[in-house]
Amino acid sequence: MKILKNKTIRFTSDLDQKLEKLSHKLGRNKLMVFGQMVEYFYRTGKDPLDINDELLRKAIVKNHDAYVSFTRVQEKDLLIPMKNSMDSVFEGQQNIVKFLREKQVPEIQQLKQLQLNQANKFSETDKLIHNIYQLLDDKYKLKNKFSLILENYIKGREEISGAFRSKSKEELVERCRQMVNEL
Repeated sequence: MKILKNKTIRFTSDLDQKLEKLSHKLGRNKLMVFGQMVEYFYRTGKDPLDINDELLRKAIVKNHDAYVSFTRVQEKDLLIPMKNSMDSVFEGQQNIVKFLREKQVPEIQQLKQLQLNQANKFSETDKLIHNIYQLLDDKYKLKNKFSLILENYIKGREEISGAFRSKSKEELVERCRQMVNEL
């Protein structure tokens, strides 16, 4: 068990008022605030007379210099090469776009024109094929009609052959001619 020895310190009433205000502000009693002040100066090694806190200022300057040198190293090792790489990528993309504009776009437009021409020719070919089918169909119908006329003629001629009537033969020939003309 540790034995506490109480010591007393004498100070002026002005100093007592300042200590009272400080302890009230911090929410602690005067003895605790005094003990913490002594512990603070003991641990930090700061001189209470040094109001500007030269050690703190030196530490801040030292840390600032470390941060600046770290930033410069990062800039030199990472940021500048990264920027150069990005510039070269950007330049490469510009070259690609330029190439596409100069070479590929005209070729694509030419291909579009060729496809349009080919589509027009296909359309014309479709019309021509349709016309050919129509003509073939008409030819087929014409053959059928002509075949009917011929069959009619042959049948009529055989009927007339037995009777040898020249007038009937002429009527038959005339009728067949008329039918052929109507085709």
